[in-house]
Amino acid sequence: MNITVKGRQVTRKEAPILVVAPHSTFLDASITYVTGFPSIIVRRESGLNPFIGKLINYTQPVYVWREDPNSRQNTIKEIIERVNSDLDWPQVLIFPEGTCTNRSCLITFKPGAFYPGVPVQPVCIRYPNKLDTVTWTWEGPGALKLLWLTLTQVQSSCEIEFLPVYTPNTAEKEDPKLYANNVRQLMAKALGIPVSDYTYDDCRLMTRAKQMNLPCAPCLVEVHRLRTKLGLTQKTVEEDLSKTPQLATICEGGISYQQFAHILGVCPKEEALQHLFKIYDKESNNSMDFREYLLGVLAISRVSNASEMLQLAFELFDSNRKGELTLPDATQALLHSTSMSPEDVHSMFTKIDTNLRGYITFEMLDVPTKGCDPSCTKVDSLVSACTWWCSSQSGIGVTRGGVVLSLVSACTWWCCTRSGIGVHVVVLYSVWYRRACGRVLSLVSACTWSCSQSGIGVHVVVLFSLCA
Repeated sequence: MNITVKGRQVTRKEAPILVVAPHSTFLDASITYVTGFPSIIVRRESGLNPFIGKLINYTQPVYVWREDPNSRQNTIKEIIERVNSDLDWPQVLIFPEGTCTNRSCLITFKPGAFYPGVPVQPVCIRYPNKLDTVTWTWEGPGALKLLWLTLTQVQSSCEIEFLPVYTPNTAEKEDPKLYANNVRQLMAKALGIPVSDYTYDDCRLMTRAKQMNLPCAPCLVEVHRLRTKLGLTQKTVEEDLSKTPQLATICEGGISYQQFAHILGVCPKEEALQHLFKIYDKESNNSMDFREYLLGVLAISRVSNASEMLQLAFELFDSNRKGELTLPDATQALLHSTSMSPEDVHSMFTKIDTNLRGYITFEMLDVPTKGCDPSCTKVDSLVSACTWWCSSQSGIGVTRGGVVLSLVSACTWWCCTRSGIGVHVVVLYSVWYRRACGRVLSLVSACTWSCSQSGIGVHVVVLFSLCA
């Protein structure tokens, strides 16, 4: 890595805090070496990493527990104590975005580094390479693949630019968010990129939506922000409505904007509410499906896996409130929860409803509820799913070679095209699994593992297995 340094790093006395952006890759860690190993603000999980944990501990870091509600206040308190201490502490280095982005803009800075109200030195990072092999975000290649791609390059470059010290005025000292925003504007101008109002929490929300394969995941971020402005995130309006027996009556034929405002208990004149309604008013005819809104809101707040997601969709789109979904209801439920086309839903529905009852239930889906362990579902189901993916996506037939060949072929196709993992990894993994557990499901487990590595969720696999 060829590192070019522009500008001059000031001393701790001149600026106790180094503010670094944009944060886009694990290779940003090289700045700790360039800046003389300052104390970094880092999540606790990184300190437990067996490869870089020792190096992080050497810098006397301030650890952040993202799941601990008190961690934020404790981190701010520790930063204030260090920058104002007479002891010989190193400078504090922080990535104020709080997460990795693709360097196309600067997202909202967290105000933690700006609470002390002391001068900071902005530091810009650039990667002026012809081929981008370093960007590591929530949606894209994993760290190992990016590292391998970077190592295959003849040369990779990184530019680190130290900007002049930014000294806050009185208003900025009293308002850390104003201070953070002004520093962000300065750095964005130096980088030649725009700013964005997206935050770290927005990125977490979008990641969660993507993991559950929710349609229109970016829209849910905007929905969450609008609900926050309206104060709905502090209430249980949507949760209570999802349990009311009158839900089907409320949602029948769609609801108007006035009804939407009345149901949520919000003044119709609220601009944020108008924007929220427009997101779901897809035909621009003053009508929306309130169940779609509830599904997105409740999926983020209380759903933890795909099985719960499907169950929630079945509950919300059950017109009769009996746990029995007709074909129109099932079509809407699966469309909004998995993006399945009406044709696929119809095919699945007819294969499940073999007794011609005219409805299906959640239990008929036979969806596992114990995560990704294939032992909690039928072997034939998972095998058929992989076979389906194989034959429909790669053209490899299912009649030649039998079940095992189809399973390996499906896994090989997905792994090779999506993550570069070949069939030899599948076979080796299956051998290891057989030796460790002595179970017949070894190859199925290998396929499940490989599918998860290549970005295809096991819940999707099991869902499509219903076609078998």
